Amino acid sequence: MKKNICVITGSRAEYGVLRPLINEIKASKNFNLQLVVTGMHLSPYFGYTYKEIEKDGFKINYKINISLGSDTAQGISRSMGLAMIGFGKAFNKLGAFDDAFRHSITKMSYFHFTSTEEYRKRVIQLGEDPARVFNVGAIGLDNIKSIKLLSKLELEKKIKFKFNKKNLLITFHPVTLEQDTAKTQVKEILSVLSGLKGTNLIFTKANADRGGRVINRMIDAFVKKNKNATVFGSMGQLLYLSTMKYVDAVVGNSSSGIVEAPSFKIGTINIGDRQTGRIKAASVIDATPDKKSLLTALTKLYSRSFQKDLGSVVNPHGNGQTAKKIIGIFKNINYKTSIKKKFHDL
Repeated sequence: MKKNICVITGSRAEYGVLRPLINEIKASKNFNLQLVVTGMHLSPYFGYTYKEIEKDGFKINYKINISLGSDTAQGISRSMGLAMIGFGKAFNKLGAFDDAFRHSITKMSYFHFTSTEEYRKRVIQLGEDPARVFNVGAIGLDNIKSIKLLSKLELEKKIKFKFNKKNLLITFHPVTLEQDTAKTQVKEILSVLSGLKGTNLIFTKANADRGGRVINRMIDAFVKKNKNATVFGSMGQLLYLSTMKYVDAVVGNSSSGIVEAPSFKIGTINIGDRQTGRIKAASVIDATPDKKSLLTALTKLYSRSFQKDLGSVVNPHGNGQTAKKIIGIFKNINYKTSIKKKFHDL
């Protein structure tokens, strides 16, 4: 199968440098060329140089117009905003790259607030000054302490669904770097869930990434056939966190199973590679999206030893005081210092 290589060009000069590489990719039997054109190429002021690219025989897969009509600070900021929106749309169409966006945002930021010490070290590895990188914990945990969660009875009335002896909260998102795997993976997951006895299932729908609608249609069909299941497009913070308080585990590949669930002393069955690289508490059970692995994970989840150990689980992502820590850091910053960034060598 051919691999896609996406080349981005924003100016005539840089296109001239890249042209030999673009030619090689186009001519290769191993790769598909994807060409994204932006910046000066699409500006009348600079002569619509995208036409030169087309004259050279290259197909432009996506154009991102960032309106280079002004070189003021406000104009440049506007162009940057349009670029972020445009690249988001382009990569969603051509193949999204979550980690690439995260790294890019990190390099554009001046101050960094990470949720673990290991993440802090990773940011410094990207060349960021350690004096501007702070381990403050995950800010999502602040909601657990600041929001008054509903009682089980209040929650059941709100969501119009009663809890059983066993209960699972399920969220499964498509993995953006895995093409067309969602249907197969969700089929396996639903097959396992359908065989559970005395267990109620609360689903929240997938996000808008490629494959999300396929997942949601499968969940809707499953819920229609199974009275022990319900589904929500979005529960909101109050209902979602309250639900987490009363279930046995979060199942799927949502970050909430990694970040929030350990604070409730409940288990997580983390399926697949979407959360690979994340720091995980002892309450997280990794599984692959196949029947054997999922059944093994569920057996471990409900085992006496695992349930006993949940009481001593420590969340590595903090204790819910992140916002106060960030404000404390901001209060002590000398804002008169230069914001020019230098690469930090390890």
